[in-house]
Amino acid sequence: MKSILTFLTVAFFSVVGAAYAGAPVKSTEVIELTYWSVFGQSPPFVQAFGDTGTKLLRAYGYPNATVKAEITNFEGYEQKYLSAFASGKGPDIFVGMAPAWAMDGGLNPVAVPLPDDVAKMYDSKLAPYTASWGTYKGKRYGFAVEGLMQMLYINTDHFKEAGLNPDKAPRTTEEFIEIAKKLTKTDGSGKITRSGYHPRFLGHGLGVADKFLPIVHIFGGRMLSEDMKKADGYINSPESVAAFQFYYDLVYKYKVVNLDFGMPERAFQQGLTSMVFREGCLAGDTIEKAPNVHFRVFPYITAAKDYAPSNLLTWANLISKNSKHQQVAFDLFRALATVEGDIGLHKPAMYEPVLTETFKPTNEYFKTLVYGPALAESLKKKIGPEYLHPKLDAIAYIVGEELTACLKGLAPKAAADRAAKRIDEALAGF
Repeated sequence: MKSILTFLTVAFFSVVGAAYAGAPVKSTEVIELTYWSVFGQSPPFVQAFGDTGTKLLRAYGYPNATVKAEITNFEGYEQKYLSAFASGKGPDIFVGMAPAWAMDGGLNPVAVPLPDDVAKMYDSKLAPYTASWGTYKGKRYGFAVEGLMQMLYINTDHFKEAGLNPDKAPRTTEEFIEIAKKLTKTDGSGKITRSGYHPRFLGHGLGVADKFLPIVHIFGGRMLSEDMKKADGYINSPESVAAFQFYYDLVYKYKVVNLDFGMPERAFQQGLTSMVFREGCLAGDTIEKAPNVHFRVFPYITAAKDYAPSNLLTWANLISKNSKHQQVAFDLFRALATVEGDIGLHKPAMYEPVLTETFKPTNEYFKTLVYGPALAESLKKKIGPEYLHPKLDAIAYIVGEELTACLKGLAPKAAADRAAKRIDEALAGF
């Protein structure tokens, strides 16, 4: 496997080198760009930015440039960023959400807008459902880190064992419940030993909300009003409460969830659960860490709305105002706005690409993605609501906390009402 990856990597960068062969030397200075990423769950993905960035910069006219990629833990990343930026330091390039870091109106004005030519380049090349990521108030500050389309993963062996067809996954919430019930196994005491489904409810509330809001959206609910100034009447609307109720019922009515199983991706890889919702990144991670788990990937389920899951966490690669090498970073972004750059960033960890050209079924990288057909089908659907708000971290954290409370027994309406009240308090005066 390693020899194949080595061959592909060499071949890829040979193509990239050829693409930029003869590029004029812009600077022979020894330059190091630092890159901070919160995607610590996948070190190969973070390192891909360093490796690809270094190769592309050197081919683009900076023969002595290096991109150094570093992981920043998701838990507490905001404080680390703020501390570093406040001291005039920090990375040259960092992963963040533009409304929180944009120079013009962001909560923490750190990220610089991209030059017009670079902004237009990404505006024209990004896949439509990632196009808004990295933008705020009409300006582009960066580009999407990865596609982040959530899909349904099923354990095909579990399906066969339960007498279910692994080629036909549930498409509606009603089918989902019935199939989850058939997949669930219990011991003599009634304890669930294998769950039909496992939700995200542990860890940072922002991550919990990110995995839950697509459920809210398919039921027809929203986290905030369209002008993003109010939560009451939205996160606690009848439609949104129905989403809380759906998750509550999976635990207490249908009994297809065992909360003791922890994080969903680990439970799936350990064979403890038969279905999870997750982005494309779970595919490569599972192939590497749990090669005996046989799985397939399908589009997200539907309820009142047949949405493709919009992503709450609109992570983008941004450039710091503190960087001494902003022009070099801009050139790096120019070099990355290519199919070669897109593949270089995402292929090492089998992550979802972000450029329209790479999403084409004829693209060789796209053909290798085990979730490619599900992703292609998902992209045909309307994308659910997005929330490009400067205080998204705090707002979504509340939703995540209240969902966790609901899964642990708080009545769905009470959880939704508490979320609405707390969010409106957080929004007050903003």
